[in-house]
Amino acid sequence: DLHRVDRRQRQMCIRDSIASVLTQKVNIITNLEIRVATLVRTVTELQAKVGELEVDDAESRKEEV
Repeated sequence: DLHRVDRRQRQMCIRDSIASVLTQKVNIITNLEIRVATLVRTVTELQAKVGELEVDDAESRKEEV
């Protein structure tokens, strides 16, 4: 009977270890997704600013002529 209890405890420990590793990996992936979303938003904002600067530059060149 003691053998069964010991075996069950080892199985539960292994299960808990696997669950812990999976939880850590999910957290890492979630954090990466948040960072990627932030980077995408930043790139989009920068692209919009570059577009505005290009329009302003083109307009100022027309005024010079």
